[in-house]
Amino acid sequence: MMNKLIKIFCNSCLVFLTSISFVFAEENISNTSWYISHNDGHEYIFQFNPDGTCLYFQKNSPTGNTGKIYDNCKWVRKNKVLVFDSNNYYAVHIGRIEGRSMTGYRVSNHDVVKKSTFIGRRIDN
Repeated sequence: MMNKLIKIFCNSCLVFLTSISFVFAEENISNTSWYISHNDGHEYIFQFNPDGTCLYFQKNSPTGNTGKIYDNCKWVRKNKVLVFDSNNYYAVHIGRIEGRSMTGYRVSNHDVVKKSTFIGRRIDN
């Protein structure tokens, strides 16, 4: 039930983000790489592709997935807000981009629904 609620919420966010428009320009994050660090000790490198998919490398994982690379990520951005999910909504990130920095929240469906905060920084040129 909680998984369905999270998926409905995330889909609603995506619809909202894609339906609003603003006048000011935004920096394109296609083909950019970001270091993302969660407050629970997980660390990732995300590559955001132009087609709305992303790859990520698990740099550090207290749960034992350190060193693994995944390609099951999707993203959408509207102005300063970036939403990206992994493994068919297993985990959803909602962040705010300010220049080369990002802050936000992550919700996960692992066992009990977990919420954590994250910070990120752009690591490419």
